Amino acid sequence: MTAAGGNLEGGKDRPTQALRISRAQEIATMLISGKTRQQVLRFASENWGMPVRTCDRLIADARQIIIDDWQIDRQQLLAQLLSALSVLQLRALHDGNLAVCLGAINAQARLCGLFDLSLLPPAPSVSFTNVNVTPPAASPPSGNWVRGLPHGDG
Repeated sequence: MTAAGGNLEGGKDRPTQALRISRAQEIATMLISGKTRQQVLRFASENWGMPVRTCDRLIADARQIIIDDWQIDRQQLLAQLLSALSVLQLRALHDGNLAVCLGAINAQARLCGLFDLSLLPPAPSVSFTNVNVTPPAASPPSGNWVRGLPHGDG
């Protein structure tokens, strides 16, 4: 085994499978954090002395790791997201951060499809009638002028 952590096979320094997986995971982390291919190539060249083609294979492995992480059943993902939002809601409520608490509640409702307006029953129709609310021409000199308004109860 060499100082770089590889094995000598056929005159070439080749990393072990564990080292290859470790490097692919490190590259996956870089890709998730927004690093470009060129940045990953530079990192691999400077830190591991890796040629471009070998690094491209590791980048492909890293992308597969990312895909595998998200190969999850929708029901399981929904359960994880709802659980995380529930924890966030309780923490926010405990800390008195009601805006975050309400945001977590709204996000839970959206994930459950409760904001799909097509699922709601139709809203009742409301009609308004004209109501005359103008005060009398002259209010009483003292007291409350509202008392002087005609009422339907007397």
